[in-house]
Amino acid sequence: MKTKIPTFASPLWQALLAMAFAILSTGSSLAFSIGDHVVVVNGPWNVRQTPSTSGTSLGTQTTGATGTIAGGPTTATGYTWYNVNFSSSPSGWIVQDGLTLVVTPTTYAITPNPATVGESAGSLTFTITRSGGTPAETVYASTTATEG
Repeated sequence: MKTKIPTFASPLWQALLAMAFAILSTGSSLAFSIGDHVVVVNGPWNVRQTPSTSGTSLGTQTTGATGTIAGGPTTATGYTWYNVNFSSSPSGWIVQDGLTLVVTPTTYAITPNPATVGESAGSLTFTITRSGGTPAETVYASTTATEG
């Protein structure tokens, strides 16, 4: 029996890709977490000793400065603040508006199981693997998309 790799136009593959997209797009958040790598945007921004506009200024960080979230979030004086350990001084509290997350590219592979599927296949099991991190990890497995 000759096997043929299905095209993305088939209803089965469209269902598979829709499920994969739904799985990969859930759970994202715009807030920072401790340990996140960030970069300063639209600088310069004041860095303060305490999370408040009245806190002692330790200096400024300019656009492109990088650091790691060490604390927060804390809401005070109308802003959300994060404590950031910057690569260069000063480190301290900075408003969220001055930061953006440094995103490390992540690749996802969608692998049908088995690797080839007959043209008249009624269902397809697949695995989604994240390969940008160390080590690579399976994000979702054993989902079946059924054509019909």
